[in-house]
Amino acid sequence: MTDLAFSRDGRWLASVSFDGVHSCGILKMVRVPY
Repeated sequence: MTDLAFSRDGRWLASVSFDGVHSCGILKMVRVPY
């Protein structure tokens, strides 16, 4: 399961991935080119 959310300025993409096996969440901040 993966949820995508954009910040207010829309330049940062926050990707939260949840691993069902380990029941943990990983937050990834990715800078998009615009």
